[in-house]
Amino acid sequence: MASSIVNLIIIFFSLLNRLLADGWAIDLSNESLGYCRFRYYIVYVTFHLSPYMNVLATIDRYCSSSKQAKCRRWSTRKVAYYVVPSTVLLFLLLFLHILICFQIERISATTVLCKPNSGIYTHFFGYYTLIIYCLSLFLLILFGILTLVNIKRQHHRIMPVIMTNRLSTRQTDGQLLRMLLFQVITYIILVLPYNTTLVWTTLVDSNNVVAFTTNITRFPLFLSYSTSFYVYTLTNRLYRKEFFTLLNLITQRLFARTIVQRITSTVMNTTVADIATIAHTKAALNAKSTRLTT
Repeated sequence: MASSIVNLIIIFFSLLNRLLADGWAIDLSNESLGYCRFRYYIVYVTFHLSPYMNVLATIDRYCSSSKQAKCRRWSTRKVAYYVVPSTVLLFLLLFLHILICFQIERISATTVLCKPNSGIYTHFFGYYTLIIYCLSLFLLILFGILTLVNIKRQHHRIMPVIMTNRLSTRQTDGQLLRMLLFQVITYIILVLPYNTTLVWTTLVDSNNVVAFTTNITRFPLFLSYSTSFYVYTLTNRLYRKEFFTLLNLITQRLFARTIVQRITSTVMNTTVADIATIAHTKAALNAKSTRLTT
């Protein structure tokens, strides 16, 4: 839930500002220093906070699957109420330097840009964001693997009695592994190019190639914050089942019937209508044939 809230902030704040800037050349961050710093502060806090919310979820899965009771006690709602706000506060502090070190600079005769201060801070900022990104990826992989190891140990410790349970165990392991792999792969493919470009911009002077590359890699970056639903539903049967249950509940509330009932009703109505049309056409042809013979 916390990850979804952060992703919504990214989509409705960061993406909307970017669309206004690129599509209609409306960019207040290039005109107001206060808004310049505030906008990029929120952007970078939420951009880097979102993957760490996934990391916290992975750590929670690891703790809940541990055989040690002390570790399992960390996987509670009470702990989450403390950990999530603490993580948000930590990232608000980690990127506080943006409110001080971002400036509006003229990069050409006709172009001004809200960007990190030129010089040492530009290099620091590029590597700083890359390190935070790589750390989240490392933690995601680490605790994902540890969770799978915990589940494997539980299955070896409590041997299934019948073959059905063994099959269910393998299917659960496979779903968790697919979900982890898809999550890591999509994260690498969609986010790594932009972070690499950010480091590259600290090593070269701003030009049209740099601007074009930044704009190209920015699109998959935004896309990465709206893929969680598709990753989970495509790789895990439980999520698909819960999704369809939710859809049935919504349609039942709105139309007093489930999706299956609506589809069945539509098919039946279509079939009845087709039969009626065929019968009417056949009767008309028979009547026409009778008139011709008489």
